[in-house]
Amino acid sequence: MFLSREKVSCRRYKMDEQKRKLYRGTLCVVRREDDRYLMRLETQGINKGCWIFPGGDYEILQDGTRTEFSAECAIRETQEEMGITPLNPKLRALIYFDNRKRIFPGKREVANFDYQAAYFCSHDFEGEFRKTGPEGNKQGAFTYEEATKLPMHPGDLKILDALTRMPLHHVFEGVVVHNGLSLESADFLAV
Repeated sequence: MFLSREKVSCRRYKMDEQKRKLYRGTLCVVRREDDRYLMRLETQGINKGCWIFPGGDYEILQDGTRTEFSAECAIRETQEEMGITPLNPKLRALIYFDNRKRIFPGKREVANFDYQAAYFCSHDFEGEFRKTGPEGNKQGAFTYEEATKLPMHPGDLKILDALTRMPLHHVFEGVVVHNGLSLESADFLAV
C-alpha cells in the first residue's frame, strides 16, 4: 500500500526500546530488456527455499568501519551470487524490515534482528547468466507474473509489486512488518 504524505505523519511505527541488532545491506534487482527479473533460489540460511534477489550485508571491518558504498555492495553481491555484473544500478527503494514478531520458515523463535536494505535496480549486465550460479544455487529469469507464483517471503512479493508499479525514476521508502510467518503490513511512500 502506498501512503499519502498526510497518512505518513499520522502513522507511527513503534520501535522497541530494547537494543536489537540492525543489519544493513543491499539487494540488486536485475530486470532484463525482455522484462524478466533475474533471481536465485536460496539453499541455506533464513531464506532457504525462497527465490530472492542477490544481496547481502556491507563488508565491515573489525572496528565497525564500512568498506563500501551501497551501490558497490549491490554490484559485489550480484557478482558473487549470480556471476554477472549489473551495470549502472540505480537506487529505487530503502526498506526497513521490522522483525520484532517475525519467525522465519524452519525457525521457532522470533528473529532477534531487524534489517534495513537499499534496493538497486539495473536493466543491463555483463557476463553470462546461467541456470546455476557460482555458489551452486539454481537461478532463473521470470516475468512479474511468473515471479509472483514462486516461493518468496510475503514482504518480498509486496516489494516486487511496488518496484514493478512505480515509475523507474521514483525512489520510495517502506516498512515491512511480519507477524510469525505472515505479512502484517507493507507500507511504501514515494519520495
